[in-house]
Amino acid sequence: MREDIDRCIAEEKSVIRKRLKMFRGDKPFPNLEGKRVIIVDYGLASGFSMLTTIKSIKQINVKEVVVAVPTSPLNVINLIKHHVDKIVCLNIRLGTFFAVANAYKIWYDV
Repeated sequence: MREDIDRCIAEEKSVIRKRLKMFRGDKPFPNLEGKRVIIVDYGLASGFSMLTTIKSIKQINVKEVVVAVPTSPLNVINLIKHHVDKIVCLNIRLGTFFAVANAYKIWYDV
């Protein structure tokens, strides 16, 4: 069991390193200390990835955390809003189950 968990962690860290290299190249991560940080996503489903991102950013001692998303269910807005200074969402959905793709006329998986 522990070996499976360690293997999954190693695989995810490898994916993160590859994505950082792809998106940032050799540029260092910017210094965010004392700054307003706006985290943008194409939409929230469960909100747990965003919550993880928020908690990670807050460890840097930023001045303010703002989340901006075009669509999200209300229960996720209510989960996230307690962890940020501001959340902006133009299309708040009601209901228990929500797929971000349902809010778009044309959707492509990233």
